[in-house]
Amino acid sequence: MEYDFLYGFLAQFINIKVMLYGMVSLSTFVLILIFFIFY
Repeated sequence: MEYDFLYGFLAQFINIKVMLYGMVSLSTFVLILIFFIFY
């Protein structure tokens, strides 16, 4: 039972990290795109 809880917590933590990484890379891509458009 404890292992199930730990695994769920770990999966949620990894999911949040992946989501944050995706948002950061997406915003970086948008910034680079805007820079190239207005350069």
